[in-house]
Amino acid sequence: MSVINPKINNDKSTDNYVDHNYGLSVTNKHNKVQLNEMFVSIEGEGILAGTKTLFIRFSGCHLKCHWCDTKYSLSPTSGKSYTISEAKYLILQHLQPNIYKINFTGGEPLLQTRSLIALADFVKNELKIKTYLESSCFDWKRFELVLPYFDICKVEFKTSDSKVIEPKSYEDLLQNELSCLDISLNRSDKISFIKIVFTNSTTLNEVRDLLSRVFERPNISNLSGITLQPSYQFDSPSTKQILKIYDEVCSFYKDVRVIPQMHKLLGMS
Repeated sequence: MSVINPKINNDKSTDNYVDHNYGLSVTNKHNKVQLNEMFVSIEGEGILAGTKTLFIRFSGCHLKCHWCDTKYSLSPTSGKSYTISEAKYLILQHLQPNIYKINFTGGEPLLQTRSLIALADFVKNELKIKTYLESSCFDWKRFELVLPYFDICKVEFKTSDSKVIEPKSYEDLLQNELSCLDISLNRSDKISFIKIVFTNSTTLNEVRDLLSRVFERPNISNLSGITLQPSYQFDSPSTKQILKIYDEVCSFYKDVRVIPQMHKLLGMS
C-alpha cells in the first residue's frame, strides 16, 4: 500500500513535501502554521454532535469531494500564516466557558503535520482540553505521528461517488483510511468512530463491501460508533435512500446514527 503523499520529511525543523499524485507543493516551517479560521460553535456532526466546540480550521486540502462545504479553505495559502506562539495566543483568546473539546479540522490538518502536533500538544497537555481530529485520513504515516496528541478520532470513509480522488488512486485512499482506523482502534484510550457521508448515488453494494472490510479489523470492538451523514445540497439522498443505507449498516453494527449537519439546521457556522 502506498500513502497518498509519498514523501514525508523527518527533518525536525520543516515539514516539506511534494504530493506527486496531485501536484500539490506545501512548505511549512516548524514554527509556522497556516490557519483559515477559528471560532466557537456547536458541533454539528458525529457522535459528539451538540457539544460546545472551538474549531481550528487548517488551510489546504488536496482532495476534491464534490459535496465539500468549506471550499474557501482548500487553498494552502487561504487564511493567514501565524507563528506557533501566535496561534497558541489566538486559541487562548477564543476560549469560552464550557468548551467540551477543540476540533482540529480543515482543509486537511494532516498536511501541516508538525504544526498540528505543536498546537494539539498545547491544547491537550497544557490547557487540559479534549482534542478532536477531523481528517480525511489520507495518510496513515502522518496519522500515526499525530495520534498521541488526540483524544477523539473521526475516521471518515469517502465513497467513490464523492469524486474525492482519481479512480486509479481510490483504492490507495481507502487502504490508508482502513490503516488509520486500525491505528486508532489499537489505542483503547482513544474515542474512535467512523463517519460516512453518502448521497443519493451511493450504492448499497459499495457500503456493504466497505463495511465488510471495516469489520475485519482485529480491534473493532473498540469502535465507539458509526455516523451516517446525508450530503447537503448536493445529490441529497431521498428518505428511501437514507433508510436503505441505515439498514445496510445496521446489518453489521447496531450503534449507528443518521446525523445531518445540525449546525446548518441551526444557522450556525
